[in-house]
Amino acid sequence: GLGATAAALAVLYAGFGPLAGSGISSAAELELPYVSPQVTTESSEQTLSLAHRLREAGAVMYGAFWCSHCYDQKQEFGAAAMAEFPYVECFPQGWKKGVKIADACEAAGVKAFPTWVINGSATEGQVELAQLEQMMADAQSQGAAAQESAVAAEAGH
Repeated sequence: GLGATAAALAVLYAGFGPLAGSGISSAAELELPYVSPQVTTESSEQTLSLAHRLREAGAVMYGAFWCSHCYDQKQEFGAAAMAEFPYVECFPQGWKKGVKIADACEAAGVKAFPTWVINGSATEGQVELAQLEQMMADAQSQGAAAQESAVAAEAGH
């Protein structure tokens, strides 16, 4: 399951030598086929609304199928919200040594999972719902201020 996958990646990133009894002589031989984690929680009105507003604003959460924090973030939103959730999988073909991160993730400069990009600003790590709400409010107020500046500049001509 997801726990075994996370443990395997912990071993991979820790760089431990032979994996006892596994037949895998080094982390370089480890391969993780893509498995879509199943979200099992119910969405609340808050998470449904937030997922919709994130998508409308062009926000994105970049993640990896084996990332426990990405899974926890999805569970926090719930299954119904995931239908509208702005998520990009960075390893849609699975993971093994030498596999390149997805182009969209590379273009966004993703270095950690999850990475949220809201209004051009990146935040690494799992983010609490209240913080996401605040980030959205900040992005909306920045957008409104920029629009007011553009209107004022246009009126001055």
